[in-house]
Amino acid sequence: MGGSADNTSVNRSARYKVRIAALLRDVATFCANFLRRNFGRILLRLSLPGFASGAVLYFLLSGYCERLLAFMARPSGGIASQVLGIVAVGSLVLLLLHAIVAALVADLICQAEAPWSLLRVGLFAWRIYSASLRMVLTLGSAALLLGLTDHFAGQLLPALGLFAHLGVIASILWLWARMGFFLVPVCAKETERRTLQTAWRTSAGHLLLIAVVLVTALALAAIMQLAGEIVLRATGIGAPLSTATNLTDLIALYLANLVAVTVLLSVTYLLLTVVLVIAQVYIYDRLVAAVWVSPPDEGESV
Repeated sequence: MGGSADNTSVNRSARYKVRIAALLRDVATFCANFLRRNFGRILLRLSLPGFASGAVLYFLLSGYCERLLAFMARPSGGIASQVLGIVAVGSLVLLLLHAIVAALVADLICQAEAPWSLLRVGLFAWRIYSASLRMVLTLGSAALLLGLTDHFAGQLLPALGLFAHLGVIASILWLWARMGFFLVPVCAKETERRTLQTAWRTSAGHLLLIAVVLVTALALAAIMQLAGEIVLRATGIGAPLSTATNLTDLIALYLANLVAVTVLLSVTYLLLTVVLVIAQVYIYDRLVAAVWVSPPDEGESV
């Protein structure tokens, strides 16, 4: 009996991995076809929010770096408060612009004839923004709790050290994957307000799938970032960061090349967001439609 159950579990896990591979191929095909058919519309719709995101990011980084240099030259509680204030306000604005970008891309997938405007902040975008704020607060609270646990555990058992830090980082990433990966499609497809709970339930048992999608998307973004940096250095627009000998020089160098850095970061972010939203909506539709084998039972390894 035990042997038969073990074989069934192994076979089901194997089938699940095969189905993940098939689903990932479908996702790649769908993304490529969708981008090919809608590249012009995506470019048009994201032009203003993309420019706005870049402008906010520029002023955020500029203010942050300038205040940080001032703090390093003359430490002051007032300057530290200004740095934190800049980061807080800039992050809230960037989160809203991210919600707008994600909503515009998801609208194109969910509605072939989605209405277009230059900068539309509809109910869908506000729903994403509201859910994202709740998720950030949840992750922040978890990070604080885990950080305190890590601190006291490190004092009691100094040998834990790096393992405790890695455990905190892994826990935060796990929480984000459970709540955040399907947040956009849940906000698009579901009318109930319990978006985080629905996203949490949908991601249950699919962490391997989520991890593979995230790693692939991040790899594409990293390749684009690297290619952009090579082009900037080849054209003499951006100075190599290796010329900085200390933290102050590094920050000053970032400020001197801030326009190029901001453009490169903004383009990379838009590419990453577009690809991820397309993949998230497509996978969510497949999971909800139950067109592929369910994940292994709780506790099974995949």
